Amino acid sequence: MRRSNKTAGSVIAAIIQLAVNVQCLSSRQACADDTQVIATAAAVRALSTEDAMRHLTVRVVGVVTYFEVNPSVYAVRAFVQDETGGVYVAPGLGFTPDTLDLKPGQLVEVIGVTQPGSFSPCIGGSGTGPPSVRVLGQAELPTPIKLTARQLANPANDSQFVEVEAVLADVNFRSSEKRDTPGETVLSLQVEDRRFDAIVPEYEQDRTTGDGLVGAVVKVRGVFGSLFSEQRELTGMRLFVNDFDQVKIDVAAFKTLFDAPLRTAASVTRFDQRFPDRVRLRGRVTYFRPGSLLYVQDGTAGARIVNPICQEVSTGDAVEVVGYPSFGDGGATLANAVVRKFENDINTMPRSVTAENVLQGEHTGELITIDGLLMRSSNRASENILYLQSGDAVLHVHIPHEEEPLAETRFKPNSWLRVTGICVARPSHQVESDETPVSIRTVQVLARTDEDVEVLEAAPWWTPERMRWAIVTAATASVVCVVWIVALRRQVAAQADTIKINLTRSVIMEERARIARELHDSLEQDLSGVAIQLDGLKSRIGPTEESVVKSLDLARAMVRHSRSETKRAVWDLRTVALEDGDLANAIERLLTWGVQESSHEISVKTDGEPYPLPGPVKANLLRIAQEATTNALKHGRARHVKIILDYVDNAIRLKIEDDGSGFDSNQASRSRIPNFGLVGMRERAVRLGGTLDIVSEQGNGTTIEVIVPKDRFTNGHV
Repeated sequence: MRRSNKTAGSVIAAIIQLAVNVQCLSSRQACADDTQVIATAAAVRALSTEDAMRHLTVRVVGVVTYFEVNPSVYAVRAFVQDETGGVYVAPGLGFTPDTLDLKPGQLVEVIGVTQPGSFSPCIGGSGTGPPSVRVLGQAELPTPIKLTARQLANPANDSQFVEVEAVLADVNFRSSEKRDTPGETVLSLQVEDRRFDAIVPEYEQDRTTGDGLVGAVVKVRGVFGSLFSEQRELTGMRLFVNDFDQVKIDVAAFKTLFDAPLRTAASVTRFDQRFPDRVRLRGRVTYFRPGSLLYVQDGTAGARIVNPICQEVSTGDAVEVVGYPSFGDGGATLANAVVRKFENDINTMPRSVTAENVLQGEHTGELITIDGLLMRSSNRASENILYLQSGDAVLHVHIPHEEEPLAETRFKPNSWLRVTGICVARPSHQVESDETPVSIRTVQVLARTDEDVEVLEAAPWWTPERMRWAIVTAATASVVCVVWIVALRRQVAAQADTIKINLTRSVIMEERARIARELHDSLEQDLSGVAIQLDGLKSRIGPTEESVVKSLDLARAMVRHSRSETKRAVWDLRTVALEDGDLANAIERLLTWGVQESSHEISVKTDGEPYPLPGPVKANLLRIAQEATTNALKHGRARHVKIILDYVDNAIRLKIEDDGSGFDSNQASRSRIPNFGLVGMRERAVRLGGTLDIVSEQGNGTTIEVIVPKDRFTNGHV
């Protein structure tokens, strides 16, 4: 068999050399300088990025190792390999299926120029189209390079035809987005601790879903395709496989996987100088998260399986596991393990544990049952988390959900719960000696479903949250009561002040009435008697005694004024006109009260916006208006009296106008018998810091105007 392969290789080499010679003879002008024509794939790959950008002429004869046109993603992949290596053939921007239509196994001649490529140098066209490709015939695919796990990260394997022995971890199918366009199959392959994809441009679902294929050992041949960054750095790899004929199941190798020594889960993390590279366990599935996590438990402990390679399994299935030991959060951990169903009689009933057990690092990876008090819960995209207090430990219970998270009312805070799940106790540090104690940082419990959580005792109605609301409500009510009491006390104090003021006013009014009675009954009567005596005395004195008559007239005028003032004082003591605080209303009430049944007409008018006046100002202005009106009615025999109270910005103005007989104001000022009313009005105006003007003529009535500047009573001068 080896001799036939060697003979076939020699024939291919001879054909390639012959094709090159023929092409050189037919293109002497192009071959005039052989030093400028690159004739091997290895020579193209050896170029630096700068040299590849010079677009050197390339003429390579080799076998097509992979060719794919995928219109759904506008991808074209073409690789050619000669006896020196493989190289990528860039289709160019102007590619169409008519310009480049190849099949694996064709012997072709590629004429083009060098290009730097996105990762490694390649062959491209001289313009925007693909290089010139001429089919010379058919040839066998080259002998693949067999790669180990450590060689999968070697950038030199880019574009090479290789073979990999791996475990088939998963199979996915990608249908095309375009009609009448084939999809592709993605095989997830595992080589020791490395996982990568193999792309098969066929969509043969029926062919790849045979029972037992996942987990099988396969040999896959294809072109090494590099995954790289923008900095041209290798970040991963994948295989481009022509068809499923390049995927071979190695039944014998698959059987040898399970020939590894059988061990217990408890012994995986213990020292053993004869420890194998791969570990085989038997047990039952206690937890399964498809594609990422699996827990298996035997009679000694539990084991965590990361990235398991298996057909669909369920909780409780008896299985056999072969994988590589790996570091975890504690307990046995196997990575990239192959899992198959295998009957056994191992019992995996959950173990009832306490917080002290899990805090000491016991039962990690095992199926446990533990009780705790629910403190709170949270929802995530794919799981609910319950936070339980169990002794000195805080448990994070993870419950997966596929569609809707658990309702918040399902498990209420302060409920006592019993949880069944996988114990995961993470230590806070690594121990280096037997003397160093283990400190557990967090404890997780991985529940399978929400049925693994049982409510032992419902949350009491009197919860801390309700207690806080009660305290807040009581505090708020207390504050409201205090505010209400303060407001009530202020209202009571105000009412008491009002009662006191009213009481004081009542006492004052009673005292005024008493004084008024005394004045009326004593002083006024005495003055009346004096007036009668003076009138009688005048009648007895003859007209010759002119000086005596004048004295008597003066005395009589003084007595009349005293009587008038006494009557006015008595009336003032009995009136409350100014108690309401409105000067205009007081004037109107005081002056119109005495003329309601007479033919006299008195009007009061207010101009401007009224503003508060001190008590003395109001009292004196009221008396001036009263005196002027009395004089107009009594002495001037006026029929109409008009009173105008004008509030201006800088003063208060009071004007009294009447249509009476008037008088000569100049003669009145020179009269020997004083007019006590006019004198009193002037004195009151001066006392307020204002002025009083009198304008009157015989037969034309009288106008009296009082002006008090505002600053006199606002600055406290009154």
